[in-house]
Amino acid sequence: MSLHECVSYFEANGNQAILGVCKSLVSDTTLDAVERELLSDALPAPSSIVDEVRGLVQAGGDPLGEAFMRVNRPEERRALGSVFTPADIVESMIGWAGERVTPARVVDCGCGSGRFALSAARRFPDAHIVATDISPLATITCKANAMASGVSISVVRGDFAKTNLPFGGEGPTLWIGNPPYVRHHDLTKEQKSRYLSDLHSLGVRGNALAGLHSHFVASIARRFGVGDVGCLVMSAEWMDVGYGAAIRDILTKRLAMSYLRVFDKSSEPFVGVMTSAVVVGFDNLPCDRHVSIGDTEIALDEFKDSDRWSDVVSRRSCGVTGEGYVRLGDIARVHRGVVTGRNSFWVRRPGEVSEQLSVPIVAHARELAGDKPACRDVSGLSRLVTLPDDISTLPEELYVEAEGIIKDGLRAGVDEGFVASHRKHWWSIKAPKAPAIMMTYMARHPPTFVVNVDGLGMLNVVHGIYPTVSLSDNAIRNLAEYLNHNVAVGDGRVYAGGLVKFEPREVEHIVVPSPEVLEG
Repeated sequence: MSLHECVSYFEANGNQAILGVCKSLVSDTTLDAVERELLSDALPAPSSIVDEVRGLVQAGGDPLGEAFMRVNRPEERRALGSVFTPADIVESMIGWAGERVTPARVVDCGCGSGRFALSAARRFPDAHIVATDISPLATITCKANAMASGVSISVVRGDFAKTNLPFGGEGPTLWIGNPPYVRHHDLTKEQKSRYLSDLHSLGVRGNALAGLHSHFVASIARRFGVGDVGCLVMSAEWMDVGYGAAIRDILTKRLAMSYLRVFDKSSEPFVGVMTSAVVVGFDNLPCDRHVSIGDTEIALDEFKDSDRWSDVVSRRSCGVTGEGYVRLGDIARVHRGVVTGRNSFWVRRPGEVSEQLSVPIVAHARELAGDKPACRDVSGLSRLVTLPDDISTLPEELYVEAEGIIKDGLRAGVDEGFVASHRKHWWSIKAPKAPAIMMTYMARHPPTFVVNVDGLGMLNVVHGIYPTVSLSDNAIRNLAEYLNHNVAVGDGRVYAGGLVKFEPREVEHIVVPSPEVLEG
């Protein structure tokens, strides 16, 4: 049986084939009821496949984990936060930790197929290795890998934040792993409440918009003991976003970060999952601390004083912009477009509503793209309904039309929406102020900047740049041209799935020519 034949077998038979091999490797006494049920329909595995898998595991490989990555589409794995860490990253993290602690126990936080747990078992043969995961497929695979490799690992299935770990004896713990990246939209109220409770116990403020990896950091910090060491790989977005303030606070004020490895945003460290990634190492030893970032040492205090860590890492916040250059935020403000609460009701096709009761609007980011942006043809743009607070002031014909729009909105329940119910008059949306430049802010490529020659407003699908200093039309054209040629993907934030997003404050951090240079 060759490796190629082994891979082909898994690809042809899917997860049931993976479970069938696991069933041949694990001891039934190590399984819980849920795991036994999952294995009950497993595809019986040929002995040649089982022998091949066992040999590959004993040689340090992870054929079951690789098979899982192959037979499950990236979007399916992302929903569960199932993103397995490449072996070279695992070994580098285990190596970093091994230089700082000889642990009595190691916890693989969100173990998947057990890559960290098995590597730790080989590096720390006297340590108690604990692997946790909420997925029964993951815990079964981890148990099978442990049996095949001949190492002892305590595998615990359950929600990490509330699972009692089988600790015993004295000595430090190494907390290591790749916590699952699951967005807050997919988390339960119970999970969010427990996360906020963990933060409260640490004296840290936070919000429920945090993803699951934040929950893991808070849970680890709550259990962290004297002499413990942690090393986690996560999506890097928490370094700059609002919800990440809780993680940043924990790593600088409750624990002590000492290591940071930020992967280049153009690289793809996790196969099939385009996202920015960072490895962070920490302990709780009180001392004057510097953070190692490659060959650079940066004082921990610099991170404490910053709410945008990517600037600290790149040194953009520490150096001067240079003669003839300023930050965009020094000469302009960046704002999102108008939020209607229900675009399908308030945004109409041309001719569907009187021009006196509406304004042309940029309603799609794609309208800024291409050699000839669609926003140049105002007649073809959608129109935003803009009714006055008091429609009785309108001429008779327009009053009847406005009244009909309001009645339609009431029948459709538009007035009950969150945004509409928080307006002074639920039907009254003000025409948005036209920016000098409009820009896209979410794509898989750098943003597009377009001079707003027609003075259009926009929905919150694009951002607007509003100068705070006097700029001539020529300077504004030069600014848009400079931004189009000099803003890169790395200036934004890469989310799981490869989308690059630019928040307004991030755009304001971009270095641009000074007004004097732009005028020239």
